Amino acid sequence: MLKLPLLALSCLPLLFATGEDEAPKQSAVRAQIYDEQADAALEIEAALSSAKRFERRVLIQWGANWCGWCHRLHDLFELDDKVREALIHEYDLVLVDVGRLDRNMELAERYGADLRAHGLPFLTVLDAEGEVVTHQETGSLERPKEEQQADPGHDPERVLAFLSSHRVDRRPAAKYLAGALSRARSEGRSLFLHFGADWCGNCRQLERWMADPDVAPLLRQNFVTLKIDTDETRGGRKLLDRTRTGEPGGIPWFAFFGEDGTLLIDSNRPSDGKNVGYPKQGENAAHFRAMLKQAGPALTGEELDLLIEALKRY
Repeated sequence: MLKLPLLALSCLPLLFATGEDEAPKQSAVRAQIYDEQADAALEIEAALSSAKRFERRVLIQWGANWCGWCHRLHDLFELDDKVREALIHEYDLVLVDVGRLDRNMELAERYGADLRAHGLPFLTVLDAEGEVVTHQETGSLERPKEEQQADPGHDPERVLAFLSSHRVDRRPAAKYLAGALSRARSEGRSLFLHFGADWCGNCRQLERWMADPDVAPLLRQNFVTLKIDTDETRGGRKLLDRTRTGEPGGIPWFAFFGEDGTLLIDSNRPSDGKNVGYPKQGENAAHFRAMLKQAGPALTGEELDLLIEALKRY
């Protein structure tokens, strides 16, 4: 049974049947954070697909545009740097509109989210297979009662503790690297290792290049490829610092290793030791071509030209 303070602070639709919440005058100008026309089931499926790919969890925020506390939690998600970073790296967030408990309720029941008992907003964490990890009413995530008058909203530390306690326990980056080197050794190929992060535009460009229909087959034929995300993989940043040669630089940083695990060549330019990043032109592209040639001796000159020319598309 909920304690009275939680009932007093949460948005309980049954207590606001008139269509008003705790700040009705603001509702006319309040942003519509929930898409009332969205197919919530499809959005959750898309989030699950992303979570599986990037080893994250799905966080469902059940709520409604009329609910002031839903907006306060959304503002915390958007504006608090630490909370926003935790969400970006650990979760795929889906906002599901439930109206006055008359929309998407079958979906909520499917996942066991008891919105009538706990009010809005309400959180559900799913693993990448769509199984419920936990449910969380949000009254207990609000600031202490004595702070509410001066600064109403949810407590960042309480929210962070909740997010941290239910994130994926990822394998260490070193184990990913060991597995890739083992595969390279067994298949007699070089390892193309690249370090990156979701927030890094040049890293995303490199990944788009690697997935290009002209590029991907050549990379598969000649290399074992491995991405280490410096933020999302446990120990990823430390592994980059240990692996990188020369002075610290940005990402993407990449290197090729022989089948015996020895470093063949990396993305630091011979001329000045600086990282080429996304090597789309000039000296950077020339160095990347030299890297591909050294690590993939079976690549023909025509194939190397194709790989370098494809960099310009992104």
